[in-house]
Amino acid sequence: MERCRNGVKTIRTSKKDALLDAAIESYAKDGEQGLTTKNLARVANCSEALIYRHFKSKDDLLRACYLRLHKRANEYFKPMEISDGASVSELIAAGEEYWIKAFKFYVEAGYESLFHFWFRMSDAFVEMLKDDNEDLRDVYESSFMTAFEGIRTKLDLQISADHYRTYIVFATGTFLAQVVTGKLPNTEESYKMMADLIFGGLMSTFPGNPIERMAERCNL
Repeated sequence: MERCRNGVKTIRTSKKDALLDAAIESYAKDGEQGLTTKNLARVANCSEALIYRHFKSKDDLLRACYLRLHKRANEYFKPMEISDGASVSELIAAGEEYWIKAFKFYVEAGYESLFHFWFRMSDAFVEMLKDDNEDLRDVYESSFMTAFEGIRTKLDLQISADHYRTYIVFATGTFLAQVVTGKLPNTEESYKMMADLIFGGLMSTFPGNPIERMAERCNL
């Protein structure tokens, strides 16, 4: 719907938000193939021509979708507080606590979070990182990388930062999809189980026997 302001016709912001909502849900459910102008116009209840009045291209639309939650997340999260002398066990405990807090935030955002995680695994996001001067990494992700660097330095792990980032993002996104779609419980106990699995997987890369370490950690 159009309205006049100082004699100039403008588009109501709500229609642009409706297009973003439609694009986020379509991508979260069907991937990039769901982002056709015909499908978006149907879901957002608008004309296909209106889409191009707001977004120059599909890449422009994807960037706007990503930045919406990215900005909210970076306003919500503070960097993980880690002391210089923190032990490996303290780093892991801080990581688990921070992950659960982050997971709650992303569950509340629903399909917007699913888009956020799956898009970050795409080639389009990699290209966006190359072309954009703005820092598009989340505070959440950067904090995990800081904790990982502390663990990697203390244990001299031969694991790249990119491998670690991929593991955390993909595992979190997979669990998130199961909770948002109701296939896993949306409870504190469920979150703790997920965190234990993710960080248990990280511990398997540490020197020594991972089974013995996990048994010792669980006081078995």
